[in-house]
Amino acid sequence: MTTLQGLSNLDSIYGDLRVSSNGFNMHDLLPLSRVTTVGGDLFIAANNGLYGLEGLEQLSTVGGDCSVSGLFMTSQA
Repeated sequence: MTTLQGLSNLDSIYGDLRVSSNGFNMHDLLPLSRVTTVGGDLFIAANNGLYGLEGLEQLSTVGGDCSVSGLFMTSQA
């Protein structure tokens, strides 16, 4: 998968959400901007092209573990 565009109508994910590198550079999570709930684990890792977590602002509930690592993040002035 090279884009998350097909997920743009989701508001809840009842299982796990895993976003990890598969050889392409994903730059944002904006297609997930409607998601408020992940029922299982949230796992975001090894996405060197991902510059932040924009798109997850509406996320309020993660039912399982939450792990975020391996992002290229810079401080905002």
